[in-house]
Amino acid sequence: MPRKGSQKVRTGCFTCKIRKVKCDEAKPHCLKCTSTRRYCDGYPPEAYRACSWEKLLGSSAIIPTPRIGRSNRDGRAFEFFLHVAAPSLSSYPDKEFWTRLVPMVCQQEPAVRHAVIAISSIYEQLRNGRLDALDYPGGRFALGHYHHALSHLTSKSNSEFTMLFLCILFVCVEILQKNASAAIEHCRHGISVLNNATMAPWVREKLTPILVRLSIFPFFFGHTITTFPSLSDLVTGTTAPYTTLEDSLFALDLLQARSVRFIRSSDIYRRGIMYSIDLPDGLYQEQFDILAALNQWLLDFSVFRETYPPTCHDAKAAYLGTLMKGLVSKIWVGCALDKTEMGFDSQLASFKAVVDAAEEIISLLPPAEVLHSKSKFTFGMGYMPLLYLVVIKCRDLAIRCKAFHAMMILAACQENLWDLSAISATGRRVIQLEHSISLEMFDGGELPNAHAFVPPDEMRIRDSIITKPTETQVDTFGESLLYIRVSFLYIRLGKFNFVDEWLAIDPGLNFSA
Repeated sequence: MPRKGSQKVRTGCFTCKIRKVKCDEAKPHCLKCTSTRRYCDGYPPEAYRACSWEKLLGSSAIIPTPRIGRSNRDGRAFEFFLHVAAPSLSSYPDKEFWTRLVPMVCQQEPAVRHAVIAISSIYEQLRNGRLDALDYPGGRFALGHYHHALSHLTSKSNSEFTMLFLCILFVCVEILQKNASAAIEHCRHGISVLNNATMAPWVREKLTPILVRLSIFPFFFGHTITTFPSLSDLVTGTTAPYTTLEDSLFALDLLQARSVRFIRSSDIYRRGIMYSIDLPDGLYQEQFDILAALNQWLLDFSVFRETYPPTCHDAKAAYLGTLMKGLVSKIWVGCALDKTEMGFDSQLASFKAVVDAAEEIISLLPPAEVLHSKSKFTFGMGYMPLLYLVVIKCRDLAIRCKAFHAMMILAACQENLWDLSAISATGRRVIQLEHSISLEMFDGGELPNAHAFVPPDEMRIRDSIITKPTETQVDTFGESLLYIRVSFLYIRLGKFNFVDEWLAIDPGLNFSA
């Protein structure tokens, strides 16, 4: 016989839902709770329920941790994501995405929730020192959630927003495990979806800047302009005058994406099979156009900084970091078509400006953070690649040493796929080789006898490639150390020379250390 009773109500305050009693839904606190002297935990915001993405993303509500399942493993992983993983993943431009937008979308998209739990579990294991977060008894938990999330990727019912959102999260999962090829494939899918998306204003505002920044990293890890899609002409940023730092940064990110593709298109003429052939006129025109755009951006950004000066240390650091990115882009593009390394010598003023900005950021940090704190992981590119370019391409020893030490303070252990233990070992060795200085001299600080020495072109390293990742070896004293094998490229008398070396790395700088 059918059970009689009132229709099940899915609304109401958290407290009544937990007690499984009908809530009278009085606002701001229900009478069912207050009349019995119970604390009313309030109501889920509209974003918990089915509503349009535009309404959800426009909400200013702070989404609390879900009550249901808080004691189970999924709930614990979500709590860890909210309080530990998300703040760590966030660098300045992506902060709202990880700490507010991701938890909000989790309420409506099961696939996103599965991906977030996988990220949280993998991050926690790596943070606790596991070199392979999936190679442990609980690894199946993370892998299971990741597979559940992946199964939603090809669903025809997914909106463009959901597809783009998942691509970003899947890139994060693979980056955490340093699976470069898989991370780049997810990034490729995201860029392809973005290029064909209808580009609703809220999609452009929330996700496009992140995907534009992600479109850059594949070119640092083996991909070329023929193997990775370019951004559509429909992907555009705000033009000057800028009223927010986000607008100015997005404009620069689009320029940097264009710059990296240009630089990679010229690689074959500078250190590839077309080295002996003159560069085509089209590359010189592209260089001229990009440099003009970068110079205009720097001018517009200077006006923006004067019009909207930063009001706190964090904002000031974000301004300075954005300036560093613009200066490094200009340096790199300006020297991209020089078949020697001597063109970088004309960029000393810009190199110094980058280092000055980095040192100013360091001056804003609390002393304890400078001495003892090292961020473990950031999803986006941070200070490491910017300062590393100064380390390997500026041949003024004083400036490049300052850049190296600033990098060691400001960089996270892992930024996207850049690994500080490998980057620092390689950068240190480049300095030693080009200036013919010993390890002891390099660690000693002041190098008065070497300051005046500028290495000639044939001594300069054109490129360095890690040909073998981390490997444990025993040194002459019987101590086990971690090494990487790096191939250094020189060009002497028009011929390419590769010199391989095993470099010891500091395991304390590794994310999973």
